[in-house]
Amino acid sequence: MPRKNEAPTKKEPKQKVVTRLPSEGLASVYSNNVQIGYSNWDVRFDFGEIQSGDAGTLVVAARTRVIMSPQHAAAFAKVLSEKMAEYEQLFGKQRWEPAAQPEAEK
Repeated sequence: MPRKNEAPTKKEPKQKVVTRLPSEGLASVYSNNVQIGYSNWDVRFDFGEIQSGDAGTLVVAARTRVIMSPQHAAAFAKVLSEKMAEYEQLFGKQRWEPAAQPEAEK
């Protein structure tokens, strides 16, 4: 029951989304690195691929940049979190850090 002076809330029906792919296909990009920057107006995701790394230096080849409004970035973060929870229910919890290497491999 709505409180006094509150409009009753009404659930919006889910909107069907139709994605149209270009006739020549959609480019796929592998990424194992993302750098995120932001301003008052947008959020920038720079996706790249780690090429090499040694003590103190990591070389990342930039592959593509995605720019979103802060509102779209927040919606993206929410959906990504939901989808990762579904993924982990099917395939198990994901590790955040690489497994420790045995002393002989260091």
